[in-house]
This record gives sequence, structure tokens and C-alpha cells, in this order.
Amino acid sequence: MNLKKLSSLVLLAIPLMAQTPTPFSMSFNGIIANGDLNKVVSGNNIAGYGVGVNLHKPVMAGLDLRFHATLFGIKGQKGTGFDNVSRPSFQGGFELYQEWRGNYVYAGILGTAWKQNTLTNTNYLFNNTTAVSTTATNPNGGNNTVGNDIKWGFRVGIERPITSQWSVSVNFTQTEMNKVFNPSWITVGAVYRFH
Repeated sequence: MNLKKLSSLVLLAIPLMAQTPTPFSMSFNGIIANGDLNKVVSGNNIAGYGVGVNLHKPVMAGLDLRFHATLFGIKGQKGTGFDNVSRPSFQGGFELYQEWRGNYVYAGILGTAWKQNTLTNTNYLFNNTTAVSTTATNPNGGNNTVGNDIKWGFRVGIERPITSQWSVSVNFTQTEMNKVFNPSWITVGAVYRFH
């Protein structure tokens, strides 16, 4: 194949690439505390932030399997181990992402790796990796001995396109934290789909 034909193919491919979205997107979120998360965060309902990446795998027309990974930080009250919002926790999972009336609805399971500060004095109700917490009895029953390991949960939401690349999203997340708290929150944010 000569250079002219190759360059012509590249030039033809550019408009096609511009019209077809790549499988990658990024999300930028604010976290609004709900349920048990209100017992963890300090002061107000705007509990933190999140930044994530998504990978879409088409299953059929209008239906994707979407894999997601998010770093998020919450501002916890004193004694929770979440006293520094810049110490991000990690969340990842997969969900079905379905086109519905010009919007996209999604639901799936996820795992959350909470990142607590184990170097500060932490109440045993929130953290169980310090010497105090591993010997303390949980007043709600049992011994709170699980650490910062993966906790399971789910996420459901809706995404509304604004342009060909930008959309806004709202979702609800429910997950485990320890034997005392199962926090939930509402995430409001923007999604950027690469072209």
C-alpha cells in the first residue's frame, strides 16, 4: 500500500472516530450523606467528593456492561479515621447501563476499600485496626475485628446526556463498612465521555 492510500484511510477514519464515542469516560462527583453515613461524617450533608473512570463494553444495542473505578474522600467526624478528606478510599464494580427514554439507567454491584487513618485515636465503632478497637466489645453485638478490607454493596442511578460528550448523573450507593454501620449516599455529578 502506498503512502497516499494510507493517508487517505487515516483522513477518512478521523470523522468516524469523532462521531463514535470511545469506551472510556470519567466522572466527577459530590457525595451527599444518607443513612449511616450521617453518623460518620462531620457537620453537613455534603460529605465528600469522588473522581472515577468507566469502561463501557457493549452487550447489545442500547445496553452496555460498564466497569467503574472511583477514588473518593469523605470528611469524617473526629474518631472515625476519616478525618482527612484528602485520604481517598477506593470503590470499583460493574453494572448494566441501559438506554431508556433518552437517558441511561444503571445498576450493579461494587466493592469498597475504606481508607481509614489508623495512626490517630479512633473510636472502636468506626475502626478495628488499632489496639483499642480490637479489644473493645461492640455494644451492638459481636466483636468488631474486621479491618480495612473490601466491603460489598450496590449502586443504582440515572444519567442524562447534555451534549454528545457531557452528561449529568445521580445515583444511590449502599455499602458495608463494619459490623455497626452500613453507610449509604447519593452521588451527584458530571460524566465526560471521550470521543
